[in-house]
Amino acid sequence: MRIAAFLPLSLAHACSADPTADPESGSAEGTSGSLADSGDSAADSTGDVASTLPCDVAAILDAHCGSCHGATPSFGAPMALVDYADLQVPAATDPTRPVSALVTERMVDEQRPMPPTHDVSAADLAIVLDWIEAGTPSGPETCDPIDDTGGPDDPSYELPCEPSVTFTAHGDAEGTGFDVPIVDDIYQCFTFASPFSGDEQGVAWAPIIDDERVIHHWLLLHAPEGTEPGMAGPCGDQFGGNGSLLMGWAPGAPAFTLPDDVGLELPGPGEVLMLQIHYNNIAGYTDASDASGVALCTEPARANAAASIWLGTVHIDIPPNTTGYSTAGDCDTSFLDEPFNILSSWPHMHELGESLTTEILRGGDEAAKEPLVAVDGWNFNNQIYHPHTPAVRVEPGDVLRTTCTYDNDGDVAVTVGEGTGDEMCFNFALVYPIDAFGPNAGRRKCGLL
Repeated sequence: MRIAAFLPLSLAHACSADPTADPESGSAEGTSGSLADSGDSAADSTGDVASTLPCDVAAILDAHCGSCHGATPSFGAPMALVDYADLQVPAATDPTRPVSALVTERMVDEQRPMPPTHDVSAADLAIVLDWIEAGTPSGPETCDPIDDTGGPDDPSYELPCEPSVTFTAHGDAEGTGFDVPIVDDIYQCFTFASPFSGDEQGVAWAPIIDDERVIHHWLLLHAPEGTEPGMAGPCGDQFGGNGSLLMGWAPGAPAFTLPDDVGLELPGPGEVLMLQIHYNNIAGYTDASDASGVALCTEPARANAAASIWLGTVHIDIPPNTTGYSTAGDCDTSFLDEPFNILSSWPHMHELGESLTTEILRGGDEAAKEPLVAVDGWNFNNQIYHPHTPAVRVEPGDVLRTTCTYDNDGDVAVTVGEGTGDEMCFNFALVYPIDAFGPNAGRRKCGLL
């Protein structure tokens, strides 16, 4: 597995399906994933009354797992967690054990927790784990209906504008989707000639979700110089290995709209964009075909241009058999003549990561620290996008310090690199006005040169 452009190839928000998704096709229309009826008794194929989930267990699984592990699992989830039988069948990832055994492990796993946000309360966690430890006894025949109407995990993909352009996955023939193979993880890249005039900016974008069963996340990148348009294939060296992040999406993230006076820098004529999609088809769908991507609204250039800067460090040398190794990089803004604003953070490390923080040292003073973003219990499969609302203002002379901590239980040292066996320490911050950083070539890598 490679990470093109030192960018986050594997990230995931709290898993939450499009509430308008068709459970059969993964496209809009209809709903899947609710556990609201999981407490009802149902007759099995023999006519006997099937066992049911306890009401409290059903409610917890619905709230924290249902949007991905619904009747038709979404976003790469390999199995449903809707009714009692779902927890008794052999697990897709380990057929020697029932799903309930893996639920027990993953809900307490610090490195690969489920749900990825690790936001289940201790009380709710105890209810589920105690029920599984007790042998998964059957619940009552009926439960009160679960309230599945809206909430923070129901993202809106609706744009406030008519999209100017779309970039989507595709097959070899016109009008076809990409046939997703049966595989745990695949990163597929598609390149496009820039359709932009050079005088316009992105103002809002939203995901186009086609086959929600297998898509994990996507990134839209400004491809490196020399990349040819019209390419499609597994991401890797043939795509140049370098580029810059424009935007991204992971389950749970809604449409993104910039402030009225801010527009995103876009590649101009003769340049190339690259859509990078992470798929997971461990569930084994033989009919998975996907045309997911991004819809983008553009306008003539606004007063302030936004772009991503790279915070962090490339100075990583983790000794073998080491716990708690830390490294940090400072972005000292003393060279700036004007303040700038941070709209979002996107932290990125690899599989040895334990935590990442970015702090603002006001005026460079250690005693005047303010947190920008903090990720404890880092999960490589849960690289969450962090919007800052309102935007965070940074004054000239402030220092942005990004610190990464790792555990290396291997027998060899690990250094910086693109592969997941290597490591990284980055926070990709979307900022405006990007012109505050001046025309110098290194402006996007503050503190990394």
